[in-house]
Amino acid sequence: MISVIMSVYNAEKYLSESIESILQQTYRHFEFIIINDCSSDSSLEIINKYGLIDNRIVIINNSTNLGLTINLNKAINLAKYEFIARMDADDISLKDRFEKQIIFLENNPDIDVLGSFCKDIDEEGNIISDRTVPIANSEINKLIHIINPICHPTVVFRKNKLQELGFYNEEYKVVQDYDLWLRCAAKNIKMYNLPEFLLKYRVNDSYHSRKSWKYRMTDLKIRYYGYKNLHLPFYKRIYLIVPVILGILPSRLYKLLKERDFRKST
Repeated sequence: MISVIMSVYNAEKYLSESIESILQQTYRHFEFIIINDCSSDSSLEIINKYGLIDNRIVIINNSTNLGLTINLNKAINLAKYEFIARMDADDISLKDRFEKQIIFLENNPDIDVLGSFCKDIDEEGNIISDRTVPIANSEINKLIHIINPICHPTVVFRKNKLQELGFYNEEYKVVQDYDLWLRCAAKNIKMYNLPEFLLKYRVNDSYHSRKSWKYRMTDLKIRYYGYKNLHLPFYKRIYLIVPVILGILPSRLYKLLKERDFRKST
């Protein structure tokens, strides 16, 4: 069975659609842990409404705002099951996402972290672009020092395997997923991406804020320690400048770079 984890903060605009995309999965055997992180909008009312009609939902209502990273670890520690599935409060999972991911993980016990391709959508749900990522573990390891190789909300991972890493590093409020994948690679934990589009990824104001300098400096710090743990040769550490470059790029060039398929450059 799967434990689906979601952190919610003022997500009323998209929350119903996101929750329903989980409840309508063809794979039905899961618990759905939703943490309301002191939302000031109607998010809690929406969560409670679904909690009344589906007993798979477990509602946690924080008394103080903790932020995404702490909430993810909190939900993982509450989770009953071995497979942990991520979901964001503004994204949409396709109906067969869990079914395909669970079948793959059961048939490939050596894979511990499993993501997929996804489609970027705008605030109205229109598809903007296809987001592809490295597929095989060898390809992920080859590119991980250049790009974040896994789309975070597409992930299902084995709880017991990642427990030795302490899950997400609560020092980081952003880019916490990239830090985790870098630590997975350093510990030879195998990762894989299904070459199928199993999620619609919302690109909104929150997404675009990732171009801020605060975000970029956290990215640089994570890369610095990640490269050390991976024992990368010095010439590959030049990619430490990637966050800085992305921070100064004009928006149009930044968008084009985000849409690039890095797999074709290997």
